[in-house]
Amino acid sequence: MTPTGGSPYRGLRRGRTVCGMVAFSASCLALLLAATAILITLSVDTGAVLPDGTKDDQGTRRVSRRDVGGEAATGLLQTTGPIIAATLSPSYDFNCTPPSIDNFPPNVMSLDVLRHGGLLINFAVVCYLFGVLALVCDSYFMPSLETLCSALNLSEDVAGASFMAIGGSAPELFTSIFGVFIAKGNIGVGTVIGSAVFNILCVVGLCGLLAGQTVYLTKWPLARDSMWYCVCIFCLALVILDNEVHWYESMVFLLVYAAYLVFLYFDPVIKRQVERFSACVTRHEDEEEQQHIVKEKPTEKPTEETAVGSSYENINSSQETDGQEGNTSESEGEEEKNTLSPFILPSGGPQRFIWVMSFPASLMFYLTIPNCSLKRWQRWYPLTFVLALVWIGLVTYVLVWMVTILGYVLSLPDAVMGLTLLAAGSSTPDTILSVIAARNGYGDMAISHSIGSNIFDILLGLGLPWFFHSTFVHRGSPVQTYSDGLTVIVGMLLITVIAALLLIKVSSFRLNKANGVVFIVLYIVFVVPAILLEMNVIIKGLVLPQCPRSKI
Repeated sequence: MTPTGGSPYRGLRRGRTVCGMVAFSASCLALLLAATAILITLSVDTGAVLPDGTKDDQGTRRVSRRDVGGEAATGLLQTTGPIIAATLSPSYDFNCTPPSIDNFPPNVMSLDVLRHGGLLINFAVVCYLFGVLALVCDSYFMPSLETLCSALNLSEDVAGASFMAIGGSAPELFTSIFGVFIAKGNIGVGTVIGSAVFNILCVVGLCGLLAGQTVYLTKWPLARDSMWYCVCIFCLALVILDNEVHWYESMVFLLVYAAYLVFLYFDPVIKRQVERFSACVTRHEDEEEQQHIVKEKPTEKPTEETAVGSSYENINSSQETDGQEGNTSESEGEEEKNTLSPFILPSGGPQRFIWVMSFPASLMFYLTIPNCSLKRWQRWYPLTFVLALVWIGLVTYVLVWMVTILGYVLSLPDAVMGLTLLAAGSSTPDTILSVIAARNGYGDMAISHSIGSNIFDILLGLGLPWFFHSTFVHRGSPVQTYSDGLTVIVGMLLITVIAALLLIKVSSFRLNKANGVVFIVLYIVFVVPAILLEMNVIIKGLVLPQCPRSKI
């Protein structure tokens, strides 16, 4: 199946209107999977003690396996003196994890109110903020990046692995920043790892389920991005192995990402050399047959739409030859002009419900961010980029705050909330873009964007805040991760990548509903053991317990 439309960017913009309900369904499915995983783990008795809502004058200290001469940790608890707020900071005085909730403003609702129904309100706010993030990323942030990609004439796979990945991963980047500098816990690392496995399994699976067609993949983009992704996972495993991240380790992350961008810049040259000396063909067999058939018809002039993986420069030239369509579509431009207006009442019950719920956010974005999809604002796409980024940062801060409260009330570690709820919710922009790209026939863009987002999350999403924290904020002080379970989970992440590649290989580089279901099942198989590891169910004493709060 070949891509539809003259340009991937035009196709994606049209797809936003056509696939609105599809994106909403994908977001709901993502949240449902996260909630199911949490419910499964909560049904297991972990021995954790729920906070009682009263001030604790005595803290608990766990003897780590380093304290018992390298023997297996037994979770031995010893009573220590009072713990005050000053001692609840990353240090070696206490073998427990400082509660992230102490680093945020006071709770809007008390713990007693949260346990008697207020938690549902908090969860509803979290779900709404996920939708707000998807709205600003999809309607404003991504169009600014699409305009940039079109100006640079990037190929679909390079655009998906670079700028599109950056656009879809902006929530994860801010989550990691707030996790390092504000929450000072594992919520950022957990979100990045959870988002990585969500993108490689669940998002790809949703592309197969919701594409409405068989998505054809090419070997070279998949091999290229998977190679760099495995390098990222290997670096991450080595860095967090000792539960400390030094400045030079985080700098390696930044250098590797710079090397990845340079590799993408020279991608056409490298691809030609690889094709010359290996069997890594960059065209699917069926697509080659289609091109061959088109060439055999002398009466038909081949168009760029018949070639998968053609450069955007050629596609843009095909738009110029189709000038009549552009001249006669002024009315469509008017409709596009009004698509982001919050004052247009849609038809249909579900659409009107979504319109009512999103009206406050849509109005704020409509008044503060220029719509660079319009011709009169097209040159202002850098301003659109900056303002949308500011809104993403503000919304992500409130989101991390609300999720931290949820985790504390449910006695779930920050890493668990990151692996599940934050990972699924923050990946909503990735899900929307990948599904829309797949529905328009751009399988390489969908998969390259999914894997490229993971590379961005690990190398820049974690490396950048780690580097600034250990270099400028706390010079010379390493960033603590507080969990040996994350190292095991990273190893599991590498296994999921290998499993995903094998599944695509067995499917002859095709993505359809059948293997889409398999991808989603693999995601559930990964996330449940990962949560149990972080809750010390599978291996006792693997993760440090949470320190008691000095204030409620």
